[in-house]
Amino acid sequence: MMKRVVSDKSSSPLNRATNAMPDTAAVVTGSFNWNERAAKYNYENIVYIWSRKIADAYWQEFERVKGRICGNAGLISDGEITAAFNKDIITLLTQRIDAAKTSILVAVWSVSVASKKYPNPVYEALMATQARGVNVRIITDARKAKKTELRCCKCN
Repeated sequence: MMKRVVSDKSSSPLNRATNAMPDTAAVVTGSFNWNERAAKYNYENIVYIWSRKIADAYWQEFERVKGRICGNAGLISDGEITAAFNKDIITLLTQRIDAAKTSILVAVWSVSVASKKYPNPVYEALMATQARGVNVRIITDARKAKKTELRCCKCN
């Protein structure tokens, strides 16, 4: 039986979540919008993860979105895979960016440049990593890139 969870709020976390738990020990996650048009015209991706610990973390997040529990606290790792949700995503991304030794390739819809008013720790981590000699390349939407000046990075 399929159960559908619907939210009428445009700012609902459900409007950004693209996950499934087909088994109790597996997760499918990514940007894919689960329709043929998205597969044909968008750049989409999914990752299938077989890990009870990571699947449990996604289940807890699913329950948090439905308002049943508080969700996950901190990074969740099974030793090979690390998952992060909400505010903890910044921690995971900046840790991995800081650990880069030779190159980072980022494919993202848009990157917000950091400012005093709107800090962006991920952007600052990318710039610091590039400054220490790591090749940082960002693939982003051309219209978004024209509106944002990404200092130092090579944009495609």
